[in-house]
Amino acid sequence: MIVSEGYTYEYLIHGVMTAIGGIICSFLIHPIFLLAIPIGIMMSASKTGIEIDSSAKRVRKYVSWIIFKTGNWHDLSKIVKIELKYNSQHTKHVRPIYLAKSDTTAKTFDLTLIDDVGTESILNEFTKPGLAFKTLENLKGVSNFEIDNQVEGMLKKQRSARR
Repeated sequence: MIVSEGYTYEYLIHGVMTAIGGIICSFLIHPIFLLAIPIGIMMSASKTGIEIDSSAKRVRKYVSWIIFKTGNWHDLSKIVKIELKYNSQHTKHVRPIYLAKSDTTAKTFDLTLIDDVGTESILNEFTKPGLAFKTLENLKGVSNFEIDNQVEGMLKKQRSARR
């Protein structure tokens, strides 16, 4: 099963700089650097998501580079608990003059895997709770670990407070 986040632009800057560097180096050094242009395009057009292999009981966050996927697999046989937590980080950042001068807040929904010895590892930091909920639903049938969804209750509480 695959839960695709789509274009997240994690590698957009890297891809653009690789393509520009390839163009410049091909003129100045050697035409072989023109190979950096398709590599930069692949980086710019990358997509991310979660891939669940229920037969092998493993999961990974992947990056799709148009023609292939990369990512480290996590074995779910040693996982005893999966948590979905809300994470908010507030910072005072120096921003360009054309942007608002207010503080910046980054909000993510972190999907954490906890193994049998208590080691936590963040599988993914979702920006949309719907994708995190979909991933949790797909993980329920893979094994018999405990699932702690802290976000769902928080969102229900926020919605009821608005009314």
